[in-house]
Amino acid sequence: MNKFGMSVFTGAALLALTSVQALAGGMYEEVGSMKDVVSDAVLVPAPMPIPMTTAWYIRGDIAYGAYDEVGLLEGNQYQLTDNNIDDSWSIGGGIGYYFTERLRGDITVDYLADSEIIGDNGDATAPVGGGRRVVDLHSAAALANLYYDFNMHGQFSPYVGVGVGAAFNNVGAGIATGTTYLNGLQGVIEGSSETNFAWALMAGASYQVSKGFHLDASYRYLNLGGAQSGAIRDTTVDIGDPTDPLYVPRPVVDGDAIEIDDIEIHQFRIGFRQDIW
Repeated sequence: MNKFGMSVFTGAALLALTSVQALAGGMYEEVGSMKDVVSDAVLVPAPMPIPMTTAWYIRGDIAYGAYDEVGLLEGNQYQLTDNNIDDSWSIGGGIGYYFTERLRGDITVDYLADSEIIGDNGDATAPVGGGRRVVDLHSAAALANLYYDFNMHGQFSPYVGVGVGAAFNNVGAGIATGTTYLNGLQGVIEGSSETNFAWALMAGASYQVSKGFHLDASYRYLNLGGAQSGAIRDTTVDIGDPTDPLYVPRPVVDGDAIEIDDIEIHQFRIGFRQDIW
């Protein structure tokens, strides 16, 4: 091969080598782009956020309450006066559910202990000669409640709530003491039970002692509807002498039920709430 041929061969070889290097470089860049595309296509999705609280909870409460003055009507005729009803304590519990970051609800059952109810019938012509009427009242309330929490996941969270449901009011047997027959007439007041619509308004605050465990303090207005006793039975023993010519048997005068209107109680409650699932 002459010098010219060697020069052409050398130039062609150099040109080919340059082309191969250029092609190799282009292929490397192309592969790099494909790697980027593939990398973008197989990105692992971000993990789902873990809820800050569980969905369900249980609760327990104790309360002390003062009743508003009740209306007492005997036999649909005699309005009793100087009415009084004792304060009462209650105990209850329930199960609830967190609906949103602000709303939760629960179903509760509370038992309200006995309270003595006293009223006076000032009409001496009334059954058992009028006089004092004394009965006991105890109730149970089953409510579905809804609450709005202002800071549900904070350590301290005020809230307001409302509840509706049923009240089971039981009037226990009582006594009627008349005032117009020697040392007084005597009667018994029979017991009776009644179911009514009940509703409540609540306001309070909870404090998270540890994860999922809350202490709760609140005020609750609870309306238990009405109730009534059973009939009044005159049980006075006639102490007259049947052999006396002037003896006149004392007639037995029974009476009708005593209606108890507008049973309303203001409760101050302390309890706990435990998230369970």
